[in-house]
Amino acid sequence: MKNRLIVSLAVLLLCYLMMAGVALAQLAIDDLRVIDVTTSSFSVAWRSSLPAVPSVHVFSDAGGLTEITSAVEVEAYPFVAGDPTLVGQYLKDEDKAALALTMNDLGLARLRVGSLDPDTTYYFRVVSSTETETVESPSLPDGPLSVKTSLANTFISASNQVVVTIDHSAPKGWVVTASTADAVYPVSGVVGDGAAPNKAHLNLANLFNAGGHNLEPAGITTVTFWVSNGTDPSVEHNFDISFPSGFSVSTVHVVDIVPFAEPTITLVEPFEETYAGAHEVIIRWVDQAAGVNANIALYYDTDNTGTDGTLIATAIPEDPDAAGDVYAWDTTAVSDGIYYVYGIMDAAGTLVTSYAPGPVAVDRGVADSDADTMADLWEQLFFQSLTRDGSGDFDDDGLMDSGEFGDLTNPNIPDVRLSLRAGLNFVSLPVNLDPPQNSYDFAAELGPSLLSMSRLDATSQTMQTTEVTGGVASGDNFPVGYGGYYLMLSSDTDIVVRGTAVGTPAQDLASGQNLVGFKGVQESYTAYQLLADLGGEGVGTSVQRYNLETGQIETAGYHGVSPVGPNFGIRRGESYVINTLTNVSGFLPPP
Repeated sequence: MKNRLIVSLAVLLLCYLMMAGVALAQLAIDDLRVIDVTTSSFSVAWRSSLPAVPSVHVFSDAGGLTEITSAVEVEAYPFVAGDPTLVGQYLKDEDKAALALTMNDLGLARLRVGSLDPDTTYYFRVVSSTETETVESPSLPDGPLSVKTSLANTFISASNQVVVTIDHSAPKGWVVTASTADAVYPVSGVVGDGAAPNKAHLNLANLFNAGGHNLEPAGITTVTFWVSNGTDPSVEHNFDISFPSGFSVSTVHVVDIVPFAEPTITLVEPFEETYAGAHEVIIRWVDQAAGVNANIALYYDTDNTGTDGTLIATAIPEDPDAAGDVYAWDTTAVSDGIYYVYGIMDAAGTLVTSYAPGPVAVDRGVADSDADTMADLWEQLFFQSLTRDGSGDFDDDGLMDSGEFGDLTNPNIPDVRLSLRAGLNFVSLPVNLDPPQNSYDFAAELGPSLLSMSRLDATSQTMQTTEVTGGVASGDNFPVGYGGYYLMLSSDTDIVVRGTAVGTPAQDLASGQNLVGFKGVQESYTAYQLLADLGGEGVGTSVQRYNLETGQIETAGYHGVSPVGPNFGIRRGESYVINTLTNVSGFLPPP
């Protein structure tokens, strides 16, 4: 039905305002937002200085001369479901009317304009009316605002929903909007509509990009939320949310917001022990200072208590948030030592302090007093002593402590540094991933340089491949864990992969080709020794690797009973194609 302004609700609101005697203060409109733009509708939300009846004028021209309001569909206070616990249409309708009155009492207006054409620009003014006053925005003689509907709906592989919990005693009726950097318009929800009285439900599947199609965030994405309570200026909150990259019928993300709260700052990086050496240190934090112009100062200290440290930087604005909450600390003038980083936020005289979770070792001298090939400060940072000699494997990930220092990985956490080149790479993961990942997840972690990832299913002797185009994974989606893989990249990439230690890394080899890697092998272990350990020429026919330096496949095999070909070293982190004539159970190179 055209021009569906919910007449009964509008009349109810007007009568309510008249009985309340509203109009003692001057009526004004602010915080006007265009929200929930789709292919056939858009919504607007704003704040009135007084409870008022909302309406809208819609035009087909930028000058606001041709009004088409009667030709479209207008709905005041559109809701999804009201209280989801109610049963029966009468109770549901009563609840929606009560929710509309609550919003109006707060001075919050929300209208939906529908029955529109896709990919079309429309123009509008919003109106707030009391018994004695009417205010338009934009006011004459200024021209109306514009909005362009989306082009077309596209398939969404993962329908992402967000449930926002508002930490407040009575937030029902507040408006919450959400957007990302790639979205043209935000989506919205009302606290108490389709959710509990302190929660708002938002459907991110209704975000659209600049091309007019549904936006589908993937990987870690900053989502900006605005909360409006009708009394205070709207407050902004930024959250980094990890979105699935594969198919999902519906994924619900939970966000907790403390609006209009006391200022807070939390340093989140360095998040663990960080051996900076002579390099700069990245400091990150999350903060909140609603309605206050706050500044942040960063310091370093020799302990993690008190506020008597040395200044790193000062007068860092609290806004912008999310991606802006970062500082690159140049340690050039800092003496060698282990330090703790903290930040102090000054929010209009209120001081809030936070220490980063992990200490930092600045080490230009790289002193090694016990001559164990591990820098003293590195040992002190991770082991709090110089008692280890470098020959052990403290985290049981197949790399000795001295090797961890060489790779600058964490000797307390099973991990591996993959230094990948542009083009083809034969790699292996010597750890089990925690939490478990599939190839789509791993592709998102590797980033935009990954073109494809493959593994060999030895049982079926078939190759499974995940293709990546424009950051979007497609094709086979297989589990990723301990074992060998082919990676094709467009540029050099260095990444540290973490997980849990592999308890018994013995592997079963099938007759035919096997793509494998090993948790840890002796430094002198070679392809010829591997062939011999397999059982000789009657079992393993060849072992192959990809030489990154020459760009060639190297093959060690047999001529009669004698091994021939390059006798290359077998290394942790590389994968190898082993060809066997028979099945081999529980193969494991000697320790």
